[in-house]
Amino acid sequence: MSLFLTIHVIVVVCCLVLAGIMMIHGSKLAAEDFPFRIHRRLMVWYLVSLAAHSLSAGFIVRGENLEVYATQPLTLLYVSFAVLTMWGSLCFGRKHHGRLTTWVLLLQIPAVLLMVNVLMLASGNYRPLMNTADLLVYHKDAPVVFVGRVLFMSLLVVFWLMAIGMLVEAWLHSRQQSTASKAAPSLALHRQEAGVIGYWAIALMLAAVPFCLNFYPPHYVKDTLLIIGLLLTARVYQQQVRYTRERLNGSITGRLVTERLPQVLALELGGTTPWGSYMPQNPFYAKGNPELGDIASALSISRDDLSQYVHQSLRTNLVAWVSEQRLSHCAAAILQGDRKITEIAAATGYNDVPTFTRAFKRQYGVAPSEYRKQKKET
Repeated sequence: MSLFLTIHVIVVVCCLVLAGIMMIHGSKLAAEDFPFRIHRRLMVWYLVSLAAHSLSAGFIVRGENLEVYATQPLTLLYVSFAVLTMWGSLCFGRKHHGRLTTWVLLLQIPAVLLMVNVLMLASGNYRPLMNTADLLVYHKDAPVVFVGRVLFMSLLVVFWLMAIGMLVEAWLHSRQQSTASKAAPSLALHRQEAGVIGYWAIALMLAAVPFCLNFYPPHYVKDTLLIIGLLLTARVYQQQVRYTRERLNGSITGRLVTERLPQVLALELGGTTPWGSYMPQNPFYAKGNPELGDIASALSISRDDLSQYVHQSLRTNLVAWVSEQRLSHCAAAILQGDRKITEIAAATGYNDVPTFTRAFKRQYGVAPSEYRKQKKET
């Protein structure tokens, strides 16, 4: 019994310590980055709900025996799964966490069950079950207790199935989305987080089994699974912090732009990029001022990340940067093969050759024809 209580105390402490570390470590990032803030908030809520469940599970000891079908820990275990469902839906792109009606739908019955449990305990009418056979005894001696306990278990099963369905649907939705447009670091982090969520989903479903049994070893296995899950969660959170820092300082965006920009510039007439972005026309060669959204879409980078990269990392503006990249592509095209300069100018969006020549000369110091001649001579 002392080992049982000790392990539960360890799980509670680990949950609360990890939640506290998350609140402290990364607080500055959370203030700067909304997606990270939402992820961190859901993870903290999940850890707190898991701590509440583990704390309540420590009170099922009755002498040397264990209570079965205990209403409080089983209800709080479901609450943890409901919060995990919200976390998973965010990871898988469904974002159910932003809908109050979804929270109410998942948590209204558990909230009522917990209130009834507290009232029964306060009034002294709560009757613990020490084995399944006691339920049959209550069927004759205390029908209200029997009906209440059967109704409680039935409702929890229904809500468990509903939460599982929501999580599976969000996962299937994620599987249908193209991952080709994601940066490698983002995709790797997404897969790691999805793996941890999948682990927790299985671990929490298995965690309900020991509460149907009145002996200790299954609870030790359950708590071991929870501790392993906490270690995996800590690792994923550390990866999220590192990724968010790199994204905010522009290093991830910079790598992505460096890798994808030459391939976008090569599609002079538009088309589909290797990562799945469709361009009806190349935004780098469009008439007039460039559109940030079109360029970000072509590169499969968020508008905010691209804007931050251009203005803060490169310390320039979008018009100047696009012009520089367009002329860089033109310079490379001039040296490759024997394409006419008029053809290159038209393909890259310049209205006429004189306009192209002036722009090219400002950047390279010589006219396009002279640039070709000098490079060939060297």
